[in-house]
Amino acid sequence: MAYEIVVYDSSGNQQARIREWESLLFTQVDSGYGRIEAAVPNNNQAEYLINGNYVVIVRGGTDVWTGKINWEERGWRVEGEGTETLTIRGSSIERLPRRHIVRPAGYDEESHTDTVDDAIKAFVRNCYESGYADADRALNGFTVEADDAEYPDSKTLAGEYQDLILDKLREWHEAYSIDWWVESDIEAQTFTFRTKYPRRGTDRSSTVIFTVNRANVRELTYTKDGVDQANLIYVGGPGEGQAQTVSEVYDGAEPTGWDRHEMYVAAPDAEYSDELDMVGSAALSVFGEAVENVTFVYEETESCQWLTDFVVGDKVTAYDPTYDVTVEAKIEQIEIKVQLVEPDVVEEIRIRVGPDQASAWKRFRNKVGPFSKFDDDAAPASPSNIGYSL
Repeated sequence: MAYEIVVYDSSGNQQARIREWESLLFTQVDSGYGRIEAAVPNNNQAEYLINGNYVVIVRGGTDVWTGKINWEERGWRVEGEGTETLTIRGSSIERLPRRHIVRPAGYDEESHTDTVDDAIKAFVRNCYESGYADADRALNGFTVEADDAEYPDSKTLAGEYQDLILDKLREWHEAYSIDWWVESDIEAQTFTFRTKYPRRGTDRSSTVIFTVNRANVRELTYTKDGVDQANLIYVGGPGEGQAQTVSEVYDGAEPTGWDRHEMYVAAPDAEYSDELDMVGSAALSVFGEAVENVTFVYEETESCQWLTDFVVGDKVTAYDPTYDVTVEAKIEQIEIKVQLVEPDVVEEIRIRVGPDQASAWKRFRNKVGPFSKFDDDAAPASPSNIGYSL
C-alpha cells in the first residue's frame, strides 16, 4: 500500500510530495486532536517540512490524516558516515478522513479548501462582509438546529453566543459527539448551523467484529477502569463553610456503605440553584459506569478492511474469547505506524475501541462549561476543582 506525505504552505499551495522517511507514526481520533511524528532525510523536499506548514498523509490515493506542523528538530544521527535528519510533530486539523463540503451556488472556488473549519469560516465571512446582509441582520440569522432526540428544538443564539457560535459548536462536538454543518439561505439572510447526533460514524457492531477467531486482531488487551467511577456527586455552590450551598445528586435510591462512591465538584460561580443538580447529573452521566476499552493490533482481511469496512468513529464489536469479554463501542483511536522495508511498506495499525479515562474527564468539563448543551439562560458554571472518594 503506497504512502505519501504531501506538504502545503499556509496558503494551500502544494510544496512537496515525500515518499521516503525513516519513521512515520500518525493517529486518528474520534474526539479531540490526533498527532503525527515523522523522521525524514533532510533533502531538498524535506526543507518544506517547517513549522506552520500543513501535511496530508495519503494512503493508496486516499487522504487519511491532515494536520499542521508545530514542532521540528534538525540534527545529525551518528551512524556510519552520519545522515542529517529532520523530525517533525504536529496535531490534526480533522479528526476523520476528509469529507467534501459542497459550496453553495455562486461561491468562488477559492472560498475554502473543502475542510469543515474553512467552510464554516467562509460562510461566516460571507455573512458579515457580503452585500446580502448587514452585520445586525446576519447576527440575527445565526440559528442552531439540533437533529438530536434529546434536545430536538432549534435555537436562535442570543447575546454573547452569537459571536462565539463556533466555540459553542466545538464544545457540543466534544461533549456530546455531535456533528455539525451549515446551510445558508441568502435571500432570507440566514445561516443555519445544523447539528446531528451521533456525529460521523456508523453503527457496524453487527458486521464488523474484531476477534482472534476471525484472524483480524492480535495482541488484544481488555481494560476496565473504575478508579473514577462514582454514584453520588456532591456539588458545592457559592459560599464557604456552613453558608455554602451543597447539593447531593444520585440516581434511584441513595447508595450507602461500601456501595457509596462519592465525587466532589466545586461550582462556586453558579448563579442558579438548579445549576448544581445539572452539574451533578453531568458528572453522573460520565462517571456512573466504569470505563471499558479494548486495544489491539489490527490485521487486515478481505472481509474487514480499514477505510472500506470501518473508520474511526464507527461503532464496532471487539470480542476477547480468553476472558469471554465483549465490548460494543465506537473506535476512539487508530494509530498507524508505517515502515519502509524495500520493496514493501509494512503497516502496524493499533486500534482502541471505547474511550479512556482522560477523555471522560474532558467530556465532563465540556458538559458543564460555559458552552454546555443546556438552555442558554441557565448554563451551569465551570467547576473549579474536582475530587472523589471511595
